[in-house]
Amino acid sequence: MNIIVVMLDSLRPDYVGSYGNKWISTPNIDWLSKKGVTYLQATAENPITLPTRNALFTGRYTFPYQGWGPIQNYFPRLAEALHDNGYITALIADTTPIQSPGMNFHRGFDHVKWLPKQWADCQVHNLDVPIDPLQLSKWRSADPSKSSNGLFEVWKKYLHNVADRTAEKDYFPAKIFASAAQFLDAHRKERFFLWVDCFDPHEPWDPPAPYDAMYYPEYTGRTITLPEAGEVDFLTKDELKHIRALYAGEITLVDKYLGKLFEKIRVWGLLDNTIIVLLSDHGEPLGEHGIILKCRPWPYQEISRIPLIIYHPSGELEGIRTSILAQTPDIMPTILNLIDVSVPKSVQGLDIWTPVKNNIEVNRRYSFIGYYRGPVAVQTKDYKYIQFSGACESQLFDLHEDPGERRNLIDKEQSLGQKLKKVLNDFMTRMSNKKFESELQMEKREEGWRFFW
Repeated sequence: MNIIVVMLDSLRPDYVGSYGNKWISTPNIDWLSKKGVTYLQATAENPITLPTRNALFTGRYTFPYQGWGPIQNYFPRLAEALHDNGYITALIADTTPIQSPGMNFHRGFDHVKWLPKQWADCQVHNLDVPIDPLQLSKWRSADPSKSSNGLFEVWKKYLHNVADRTAEKDYFPAKIFASAAQFLDAHRKERFFLWVDCFDPHEPWDPPAPYDAMYYPEYTGRTITLPEAGEVDFLTKDELKHIRALYAGEITLVDKYLGKLFEKIRVWGLLDNTIIVLLSDHGEPLGEHGIILKCRPWPYQEISRIPLIIYHPSGELEGIRTSILAQTPDIMPTILNLIDVSVPKSVQGLDIWTPVKNNIEVNRRYSFIGYYRGPVAVQTKDYKYIQFSGACESQLFDLHEDPGERRNLIDKEQSLGQKLKKVLNDFMTRMSNKKFESELQMEKREEGWRFFW
């Protein structure tokens, strides 16, 4: 059995057709949803790029003890477990942070291909190509009196690095999925594990025509490819609608080239022997709760909820849509259980395939979400309790009656709020237990996991 994981950075499920969106075209994601199991209540345990991948690669919660940074070396990785069981392992990525020196996300992979980084690349190319002032103007500052800041300088580097694009095939989604298809051409007869880490639809949102005007063609204002992260009130309603439309256009562009990878999978007959997992690392605030971009790790639905679809070639669960609670640490144990490989003792996630197969409606009572030394949350199928650091008031939301999390019920539902607060604090205490961590480290040494780098 082969395994392909497709990570689409910053993809919100409410911008995907199979999750109920009616105005954005995502036919290839929707096709996979019809073929597999769609998890409707999947969340990122830590809705930030690096910590989320840490959780995915190790099957462990990160936010109680670690923020932005490398994976701790003493925990076995998904790629290592598969390598030790005879898999050819490959990582293809254009995601900037995991390529950074010292992050060690490549450990356990036989083949690693770093494609040109999309965003905040320390290398700058095409310096001899002058930047079009019109392109520079697509960055929008919250303070019109400032012509530049750190983000603007990153934007200038980005424009230099994409100055040689002449056609749609030169855009990042086209390149990364073409590279993934080339891997399949070369290794389709072997037993492989392929992780494709696509940084789109992460900002900046600069899809080519016709995607740039696909969802708001009547807009006549200034193009805003990259708004400054922060409070959203510096944007007009029209500009905010335009930004959301650009984000949607980028999603449709990504879906198109994802479809080309799916076509390659079909051509080589790999649907008969390949598990496919599609997910995101987190969502994207687009004006909800007063902010745009991931400037604050508030665990509201727009950033914590993610799409998650798992396809299995047996077809036994084709088209199933489930509301069981699923989280990013669950991916590692689910994959390993599907191929009958033992799950390392350090893994904290749960198998989320078997409960669906056995028609079990409740696999866990709670999901936990948060950011290291920041706001944390506990979520049930019906409610979410958020606890902020400092003197900020806690919040409680009914996710069925109030999916936008606008009506705080913390005063009205005090008993429920106290119960969920205790559940959350008990979880944080247990996860932060140093004795627990040291015991896990000892287990890893006893198990003799091989560290590749």
